[in-house]
Parts: sequence; C-alpha cells; structure tokens
Amino acid sequence: MTTQPDTRVFLVQTGEPTVDRVREALLRCDGLGETWTLEEIVDVGPMDEAFNEMLQRADLRFHVQVDADMELEPHAIERLRAAMLEADEDVWQIGFCLWDTLFRRSIQAVKIYRSDVARRFPYRSTRRCEIDQIARARREGLRVEMQPLPELEDDPAILGKHLVNDPRTAFWNCRDRALKWRWLEESGTGRNPMGWIMPYLHVFLERYAAERDPRFLYAFTGFVAGLSGELPKQPGEKDFRSPPPELELLHAKLSLGERDWMKLAFPKSQSAELDRLARSAGHPSWRVDVPAPAVWREWLRRLRGAFRSRLSAIARMGRGIAVLERGDGGPGGDDVEPRSVPAIRGS
Repeated sequence: MTTQPDTRVFLVQTGEPTVDRVREALLRCDGLGETWTLEEIVDVGPMDEAFNEMLQRADLRFHVQVDADMELEPHAIERLRAAMLEADEDVWQIGFCLWDTLFRRSIQAVKIYRSDVARRFPYRSTRRCEIDQIARARREGLRVEMQPLPELEDDPAILGKHLVNDPRTAFWNCRDRALKWRWLEESGTGRNPMGWIMPYLHVFLERYAAERDPRFLYAFTGFVAGLSGELPKQPGEKDFRSPPPELELLHAKLSLGERDWMKLAFPKSQSAELDRLARSAGHPSWRVDVPAPAVWREWLRRLRGAFRSRLSAIARMGRGIAVLERGDGGPGGDDVEPRSVPAIRGS
C-alpha cells in the first residue's frame, strides 16, 4: 500500500547566502516524497507575514519550518515526525536543537507543528511573534515541547547546524537579540530570558582577537548597535529583505581596515585616534564634516554610550564592561572560555 506524505516542510528564505546549502541538505533528507514534501516561501516579509503564508499552505497533518540558515542532517525530518507522532494530542509544537556556528552552542531552533492547531493561532505583528503565538495556545491548554540543550556539537540529539557564516548575518543576528533583550528589560516583568547574550559581548571580542574572523567583530558590533541605537518605533517583526542601517555604516567604517577599527574601539586617546584615522583617509581632522570621519565619530559615541548607559545590567552578567571602560588599547579582562557561557535557552 502506498503511503501518502503527512508532513509539509517549508524552507522560508529571502535569498540568504546560505539558502543553497540549506536546500541541498533538505534534498538529501530521508523520506522526501514518501512521508514529507518540500515547498519554499520566497521573499515574503516581515517575518510574521512569511510564517502566516506558511500556515495558509500547511494543508497536511504536520508541517516543519526551516529557515534559510538551518542545515539539517539527513535523518532530521524523520526524527521530527517521529517525535510528533509519539507526542500527546495536546502537544502542538516540538522544537529540536541545532548547533550555532557563531555562538558555538546548541540552540532550540527547528520545529514541527500540528497544522490544524497552528492555523488557529496565526502570527501577529508583534516584536516576538512566535512567543506571542505560543502564549495564546498555552491559554487554551496546549503545550510545546522543547528538547534539552546538548553541550557538545556531536551529540546525536542535535539535528544540524544553524549557519552564521558571513559577517553581515552575524551583525543582524546579534543586533536582533540585543533589541529583544532591551524590549524585555523595559517590559517591567522582572524576567528576561535573553539575559544569556551579555557574556558574549566579551566572548566575541576574545574570539576576534584570537582568530581574526570578521564574523566576531560584526557580531560584537551588532550587539552594540542593538544596545545603543533607537528602538524601532513599530512593534513588528524584522524583515530580512531590508538590512538594518547600522550594517551599511559598519561596512563604511571597516573600509579603513579592521585593525584601525579595533584601535578606534579601544582608544588611548579618542581625539588623537580619530585624527590619525582621518589623516589616513586623506582628511586633516575628524572634526571636518566629511563622511568617513563623521561615521567613525558616531560609531564611537554609540559604542561607549551603549556600555555606559547599561553598565549595571551588563555588570550583572559579570563580563565585558571593563574592556571598554578601561580603554587600554585592546581586548582584555578575565579569560572567558565558551563552555563557561550559559546555554542559550531561546532565540
């Protein structure tokens, strides 16, 4: 007897650099065409609208959401299906872990849903549309199961990789997490599940100093942009089709060279460093209103302002602040091993 697919897998993408790699991995997954089918949602945004498009097309018993940065192992889809088939009827969503290539930790990422239940709770234009959806379903007695977070990359419970392979993606990823941290801090609930991000301010500086991988420089700067910039006036989700403006500013600054940027970020003398960089770009002084020095000056203001204005919150997490406040010319402070950073328990 021929078995009909009961699961539709959706690859949600807006042309990200990793989407071809993610698609190829999906095409290698067990059960394609037999127990599940693959569709793509392309160039739909913001994120809540892309996910609602997914719900509208989720016409099989289950559906799986795969983002354009999720590279799955060949057994991943069948593992997700098996978990949902064995779950209690009041469990409508199950999340499994991926290994994040930027944070070098496991994160809860890839999810399978009961389609008929998920359609009852369409995504809304909120700052955290997935959390909002879960909360509404919980009020009706429905449950979500999330798998425990493994500590090692080769743990069989990890179903693949969360790919953060280019600097732009690293910037956007960390800026978004920092904005979420701020929104939660200002919500007045007294509980902030995004608190795990703060130690990584120091970790990314350490990794950049050791490896010179620009992803970590962009990741650190993304945190700073999210912590110090203005909160978006609209409460909706991010739209991956429109890069944040700070990202283009960062590219302009890095055109003078990563080494100069690091010296600027940790200056012995703010004015002297800015003047030196301005002269290297062919300008007599950073005080001259020309694009490059003006951008440097603004970025330095944001960089220092982010840490000063949120000193107490960052200090509570125990790491990172002394690096910028000391201004000693480079990364420093207590060593932070990746294993000492708390596991990530949400995105």
